[in-house]
Parts: sequence; structure tokens; C-alpha cells
Amino acid sequence: MDGGRADTGHLRTLLAVLVCEGCPIRRKCLEFSMRPLPDLVVRDGKPTSQLDSIYWGVWGGASRQERAKALRELGDVSAAVDTLEATLEIRVNRRLAAFHHRSVHSRQHAAKIERLFGVDPA
Repeated sequence: MDGGRADTGHLRTLLAVLVCEGCPIRRKCLEFSMRPLPDLVVRDGKPTSQLDSIYWGVWGGASRQERAKALRELGDVSAAVDTLEATLEIRVNRRLAAFHHRSVHSRQHAAKIERLFGVDPA
């Protein structure tokens, strides 16, 4: 895994990752979030996969989607954590760029609608 495409879909994910970025226990949080949930050991009589039991939300600067992908590709919690830690800056920058792009696009779209409908934004 090379950091891949960041999960850039939501502003709240970006904000959570930015909080995590400077956290002194980020790595421990990330490691904890990738351990199997204790209450999801068996489903339909079969053990659940580790990917099914990853905690939801942003933990240690990585979304559930990013953690699941790293674990799936690398197959090992330690390697996945190392990779996610090493790619944090890249993933943050991709999220920021995507947010900026969406913000610019939204402003341009709003201006177009204002022109089309003769709405004065002031």
C-alpha cells in the first residue's frame, strides 16, 4: 500500500484526521482500532474476519476504509499501522486538496446559479 487515494468524502473526516495528526497517542489509537472487536467473534456460526470487525470512524488518523484496505493488502496489523503512519501526511494533503477543490467548485456552481436566476448574493 502506497497511501493510495485518500477517503476524501466528508469534511468531518478531514477535521477528525487533522485532530489526530498532532495527537501524541495516535499510533496506539491506530493499533487499538485495528484489533478485532471482542463481541464479533462469531457470526452465523462462523468466525468473522478481522476486516468485518474494524472499529468505525477515524482512529489514529485513518478512516475505517483506509484501515481495512491497509489490513487487507498487508495482512498484518503491525505492517498496516506502519504504512498508515508513514502515509499520514500524504493522506492529509490529499484530503485538504480534495476539500479545496470541492470548495472552489461549490463557489463556482453557486455563482453560476446566481447568474442564471439573477440572484444577488449580497
